[in-house]
Amino acid sequence: MPLSRVQPAWRPTLLALLFLAGIALATTWWHRQLAASLRDYRAPGPTLAVRPLDRPGAAPGEGSAALTSPPVAQQVILIVASGLRADAARRLPTLADLAGRGARGEVMATEPGSLAATWGALLTGAPPEWSGAALADSPGSEAHPLAAVTLLAAARRAGLRAAIFGQGPWSSVLAGESIQGGAPTSYNVAAVADQATTQAAREALSRADVGLAVVGYGHVAQAAAAFGPRSAEYDRAAQTVDGQVQDLLRGLDLRRSVVIVTGDRGLTDAPEGEDAAHAPFVMLGGAVRSGDFGRMPQLDIAPTAAALLGLGPPMLAQGVARGDMLQTPDEVRALVAVADARQKLAVERAAAGAYGADRDRQVNADEIAGLPVVQTALALGNNAAGWRLAEPTVREAQRRLESIRERAVAENVDGRTLPFLALMAGLVVAAAWRATATRALMIGAALVALLGPLDALNVPRPTSFALPLAGAAAVAAGLVWLWRGHDSRAARLTVAGAVGLAALTLGAWITPSADLGTLAGWGSGLRGGAWPTLLALVWGGAAAVAVVWWRDEGDVAAQAAWLAAQFCLALVGLLAAELAFFWWQAGTTITGFLPPLSYVVGEMLTLTRLQTVAVGGLLLPWLAAAAALAGVLRWEEVGQPAHGISLQ
Repeated sequence: MPLSRVQPAWRPTLLALLFLAGIALATTWWHRQLAASLRDYRAPGPTLAVRPLDRPGAAPGEGSAALTSPPVAQQVILIVASGLRADAARRLPTLADLAGRGARGEVMATEPGSLAATWGALLTGAPPEWSGAALADSPGSEAHPLAAVTLLAAARRAGLRAAIFGQGPWSSVLAGESIQGGAPTSYNVAAVADQATTQAAREALSRADVGLAVVGYGHVAQAAAAFGPRSAEYDRAAQTVDGQVQDLLRGLDLRRSVVIVTGDRGLTDAPEGEDAAHAPFVMLGGAVRSGDFGRMPQLDIAPTAAALLGLGPPMLAQGVARGDMLQTPDEVRALVAVADARQKLAVERAAAGAYGADRDRQVNADEIAGLPVVQTALALGNNAAGWRLAEPTVREAQRRLESIRERAVAENVDGRTLPFLALMAGLVVAAAWRATATRALMIGAALVALLGPLDALNVPRPTSFALPLAGAAAVAAGLVWLWRGHDSRAARLTVAGAVGLAALTLGAWITPSADLGTLAGWGSGLRGGAWPTLLALVWGGAAAVAVVWWRDEGDVAAQAAWLAAQFCLALVGLLAAELAFFWWQAGTTITGFLPPLSYVVGEMLTLTRLQTVAVGGLLLPWLAAAAALAGVLRWEEVGQPAHGISLQ
């Protein structure tokens, strides 16, 4: 129908509905593009020409094929209990016994916590920026393999037999490695039951030719997904896995073998940042120093396992070999630290060449030139001085590499600064253009409506106490207004503030923690952001219609619909400002070095909420109009002729 044939009272509402439909389509497209970039993330690290310092002619990322230090163990067994938390592991008898006799601690899972990211960290010692792991999980057939050389490939290149058993994302993260190697690098036992995994692993480990074994147990993660990470079923699954670990290690000669038990990520429903989210770490063997080593990055496991086998760290590893956990002569610790330093300096050299300044390249060249000092100390028999010189070199190289990475991220943000400022200025102009009291009240109602659900979500924001303060201010304003003018709007404003406080409590209760895994798809995103936004629409829209004053004249249904549409437009404007900030920090899609992932989560969440507001906004005006026609909203004068609206 042409707009000219629409009654004038309805034209603003219909234009608003067309605008909301466009917002729904645009945010849906943006959400899909962003989610696809998370699943198909292409890391910058593997594209750099990282070559070993001692083999400048090697293929990029290949690493050293020779042993870099005497092997500490003839066999390393890495056991990964998917989903096992550190606090749950402490209650398991077998793991508690192993922890009491060996090195123990807690592992901080690699962000963003996807299976690909955590297993990439376990197998390469590198975060997604360097391993090429996907940032959000997807079906195995769609996930791309790791781009970095893994610990398995490094062991195989050095002539060791590497094997994988049990349940894990092998078909996706290791698919490319098998093709590149020309032959399978593992026994890929896709057992449904952990008992079959244990039997297959015991059978292979009885042969002395397996130097590296990775054993994955999936029962705990499956129980957490089906019944929750705090359920009795989760605890029983953890006890079952504990029994399988006992069976696997029965009769194992710890004089020649080292066992590492950990998890890919500790599944929990506790708030983000609590200790329960960490995975356990236990390492036991003849060369292992016993004691509590506190928290450690997940990235340190692969370099430490490599050092136990006498190998240098995987070529793109960002973790370090934990020499402090090993009871080895100073010479071995020094050789391990030298191999670590050479690898970190090689990575820094490649990153400085691609992203750094001349000073970065010069500092790196000076550090490489200083490595012979460590070699001289070793040649003179001063082995303790050798590792005391090499280990700080590793830490400084890591610090400089992080500085280069942060500057690369900042350059991307700087390139979006002017468009961001222009967008914010446009939103301010749109809000202030021909401003009216009704529009100001609508923006205020929308702000209070959104703060409740926002405060229940784990995204960075300076609004921790915003809703309680806004609700208290609304209550105070209502009481003052009521006391001074005896106006019916005062009572409605007071009710709106009280409803806002109730919305905060309800939003915090029903809203789970938001992360990239739950927000990458629309269906899961509903739980992360849409339901609280629908809550804001329901109570916020009702409060806005109840609070805002207009004159009793003309088409009542059209006025109610236009007020509801204005409320939805105010919500869109506020969410657009929030989205503009997250876009400024993270971009439309995720490429290159990663910004803080909390901004990516915030962008996904805001897109989900904008979709919800746009779709809900297509319905809310018609509901308001129907309510007005049905007499739910009755016009009356209260006190003086100032007109108000009251709820029947």
